[in-house]
Amino acid sequence: MQLCILLATILVLYQGSFNHGFVLDDNLVITSNKHVQDGFSGIGDLLKYNYAHGHAEFNDGLYRPLSLITFAIEKDLFGLNKTASHILQVLIYALLVLLLLLWLKDLFGENSHWPFFIALIFAAHPIHTEVVANLKSRDELLALLFFLASVIYFTKWISERQTTQLLIATGFMFIASFSKESAVTFVTIFPLVAWFKAPKFKTALTGSIIMMLPVIIFLIIRQWVLSELGPVDSGVSSLLQNSLIENDGFIERMATGALIQGLYFTKLFLPINLSHDYSYNAIEVSTLSNFTSIICLIVVGTLLALGVLATIKKRWIGFGILFYFITISAISNVFILIGAMAAERFTFAPSLGFAIAIVVASHQFIRQKLARNAILYSFIGLLVILTIQRVPDWKSNFTLFTADVNKVPNSARAQYDAGSAYIDEAKVDQRMASKYLNLARSHLKEAIRIWPDYQDAYNNLGISYMNDREYDQSYLVYSDFIKRFPSYTKARYNMAMSCYNLQRYDEAELHLEEFLATGIQNKDALYILAESEGFQQKFNEAIEHLNQLAAIEPNKDRSHSKLAMAYAITGNEQLAETELNKCLEINPNNSETHTNLALIYMNTGRIVEAKKSLETAIRLNSSNQRALNLLAQLGS
Repeated sequence: MQLCILLATILVLYQGSFNHGFVLDDNLVITSNKHVQDGFSGIGDLLKYNYAHGHAEFNDGLYRPLSLITFAIEKDLFGLNKTASHILQVLIYALLVLLLLLWLKDLFGENSHWPFFIALIFAAHPIHTEVVANLKSRDELLALLFFLASVIYFTKWISERQTTQLLIATGFMFIASFSKESAVTFVTIFPLVAWFKAPKFKTALTGSIIMMLPVIIFLIIRQWVLSELGPVDSGVSSLLQNSLIENDGFIERMATGALIQGLYFTKLFLPINLSHDYSYNAIEVSTLSNFTSIICLIVVGTLLALGVLATIKKRWIGFGILFYFITISAISNVFILIGAMAAERFTFAPSLGFAIAIVVASHQFIRQKLARNAILYSFIGLLVILTIQRVPDWKSNFTLFTADVNKVPNSARAQYDAGSAYIDEAKVDQRMASKYLNLARSHLKEAIRIWPDYQDAYNNLGISYMNDREYDQSYLVYSDFIKRFPSYTKARYNMAMSCYNLQRYDEAELHLEEFLATGIQNKDALYILAESEGFQQKFNEAIEHLNQLAAIEPNKDRSHSKLAMAYAITGNEQLAETELNKCLEINPNNSETHTNLALIYMNTGRIVEAKKSLETAIRLNSSNQRALNLLAQLGS
């Protein structure tokens, strides 16, 4: 019965995610990851390269192949099917909650009324929507899933002492480690379980030490893999990702870490205004002069002391508190800096410790069963309502970014994400395009105000003007941008497009040459460069660049069409005819190409061929007025 309630709760909460799309960093792990897109044949590469290699081929310092392997298998079984992926994500979550319930029943023994409440709070908590509704967070799901499978067998081994159980436990822990690196903190949970469950702790401690072996083996493999891939770019060096990078003193790290824990405690107790982003400057770097930091430090220290003292006395509230702090330690930005200030997904495993502590505390301090159950069910009901409200936000980038930006208004990236989402949505909804582009500009300007060095925000601000055909404004944006950040190559291209549309062809040529000089092979840049040169009557340069374009896009006719025009203007009608015939080889049904070829025939006195070409042009497009007029001139 309890299992049915848990499964029904999960289905009610997350069935709405089944028709969600690929959101946030799903491109990194699925849609733009070449190793994942290779399916089964890409699994070998996923094992021998770092996490982001298939997306951008740089060493992000992360090694967590298991979730990527599941996506690769899905790709071969179901294609690029977002519905199948989301259904599987929810099924994994359901299986995880099932294992959680089984472990808790074994862990607490006679306290059989605790596991259901703990599992239900965990299942319903809205802070988990990021993990369940966002496919990229499958690494979090799998890490906790396989840890639970491991600790189930470890707990059984404590009471039954069968070697097979310990071996199975180590196997599952090995798999958990390959899901996400932070799973290595789980190894500290085993001696904690042994302390509470083992009649002879020293004997059980031996088993806990054995549980370290799979983690050590994983770390050796991880180091071996990453050491072969060049220098690491973990994202920590970016101020946008982690504000502590420029204020990494011990005091600042402790004070800011306490603020982050205060944020997590708040979201666990009252999970409202949830956000996908807490980057610069949503959480400001703090010092001990900040009163809030001092309060948070006192709370953290008090809870830690309470957890240790309660654990020494083998009281389960201590188990819950220490479970939280153990599993949050690696991503707390206190002991090591990571590639993010904070994230709700980081609380996924620690929230289990929160749920344990809450349920145990309620049973210890509220003796009246009816009142206690009423409070717990009311809290669970609130969690259910908030999760149902939160899940739709994860439907698409547009729904997520626009829903979250006002919750963290001081986050430069949240402002940037919202602005970029409005630009993309303006392309889809033409009726709302002008309004969306105005909103985009508002958010992008705010992102730049928060972080004046936000180059991508500058770039997209210019794009918002370009997409609204306000080229004079985009010109001003990119002029200032290039002066401040001359090495940002995309700005050169977008500046060139602004100049081209303003008919400032000499400037467009200059910026495109700068852009292409970086070694980027961009077909559209070559085409616009040739056009800009053509408008300036630099036909030799235009011809050179059009020939380059023809070589790298042999199946398109635009380069040959422009080459024909350039040759015709410069009086080389033979080469113009050759290029037009190449156009027809690629696209024989282009009415304009047949019309242009007819003009060549007319200029060289081949009237019969001209008529045939014009008749073909009119047959392909009966409203081709130019062909109709030319045919009339020929007397037909």
